Amino acid sequence: MALSARINLAFSMAVLSLVQVFGCSAMIKDQLNSLQGMRTEDLRDWVRNDPSLDKVIIFVHGFNSSKEEAWGQWPILLKNDDEFKEFNIHRFGYPTKLCRQVSDIRNQGEFLASFFLDIFNSTKPKYRKVVVVGHSMGGLVILQALLKLERDHLKILTDENLTVLTFGTPYLGVENTDALELLCDNKQVNDMHLLNDTLGEAGRDFSRRFNQSSGFGGRQTPQVRLYAFRGTEDRFITRTSACGYPQIPCESVDGDHNSIVKPKDRTHLAYQKLKLTSLQSYPMTAAEPRNDTRIRIKDVLAVPMSESSAPFPALNIYYDNAGIAVVTGIVTRFAAGIGTGLMSDEAIVAEQDKLLRWDGWKSKMDRRKQYEMYPGDAGEFTSIPSQEGELAELFRSNWEKINAGTSVLYVFIAFKYFVPSGEIAVTENCFWISGGFARHNCGRGRSFIEHK
Repeated sequence: MALSARINLAFSMAVLSLVQVFGCSAMIKDQLNSLQGMRTEDLRDWVRNDPSLDKVIIFVHGFNSSKEEAWGQWPILLKNDDEFKEFNIHRFGYPTKLCRQVSDIRNQGEFLASFFLDIFNSTKPKYRKVVVVGHSMGGLVILQALLKLERDHLKILTDENLTVLTFGTPYLGVENTDALELLCDNKQVNDMHLLNDTLGEAGRDFSRRFNQSSGFGGRQTPQVRLYAFRGTEDRFITRTSACGYPQIPCESVDGDHNSIVKPKDRTHLAYQKLKLTSLQSYPMTAAEPRNDTRIRIKDVLAVPMSESSAPFPALNIYYDNAGIAVVTGIVTRFAAGIGTGLMSDEAIVAEQDKLLRWDGWKSKMDRRKQYEMYPGDAGEFTSIPSQEGELAELFRSNWEKINAGTSVLYVFIAFKYFVPSGEIAVTENCFWISGGFARHNCGRGRSFIEHK
């Protein structure tokens, strides 16, 4: 190393030590950290790189991990498997650590997008099939890379034969990230807060901009086969978060959060799922929600005051048991508001989250445990508003404006109930009503098992 370079490095490290002792702004710390000479090309490698092959599998590790640590023997098992002899194998890595990580998930997605471009534009080899495997946060990095390519290189992405598998990826975020933030700041951890804006935006963009038959904004959308998998013993990422968006097929594989991507042999379910999606035809559409756990909203009927038994107009929401097993202790909560414009996606998600976080759910469900609803029962309805008060007055004064389309009524509703296993199931929905009381869906409409 040249003398001037050694002096500059020594000076930088001395300043960094002073910063650690006396404190300094986060920006200056980040700038000084970036002077330490990290070679990002050392974070990735090829397990097999044969220019005569036209297929490739790319592994993308998760938070605070590495290309060596994340995957165990999986890449080597593939290399020695004759069924994968036509695939090159790459372990992609990126900067990530427990504390003081200066680059966020979107930054790493842009880094991965640049690598993807090299793969897609390669002529020797020219790849006919690209399979990407992401673990945990690695799936979010892949998602950001795809969104970056869709924005900047749509034609290239649209022409690719691309399959993505994610294992234990927190599409909706991770619970209890605040505990780590008490120890140190980390931009990647910030991006994985439960139901945060970054995750919500990525989910909405992917749902609108990929796999649409009619195109987004009048243009063709890339068709990317995306499959989500969760570990049967994963207590770090909830099933709801790991399964992600309703249109993603989601299945279970062996193991906890880390062992799901460390198969010891070819019988491991993760290995088998990669084999099925890479070598064979595999269904791309998401499976129906578990229909043994589903309260279904059948209809929503606007009832004017002239037809209402109450001195105010109302919405009647009709529901039944669309599953195959009895449910008990059904409790309903709702929120409603009227305005002159549409709510932002962020505000909608916040309202739905607020309903689900109500601390009175369990006690009220326990009191109603004797109430049962069987499949095939006639069903019930709940009225909004249910009694005289501020909301009833709001309905009275704005009912005709809603009908005329000059005001918009938003309704958020959630049901919680016990299923035969004793678990708590949830059905939630959101819709807005205006212009002849036409109903439009918004936010999350889903049924799922709640995991604490």
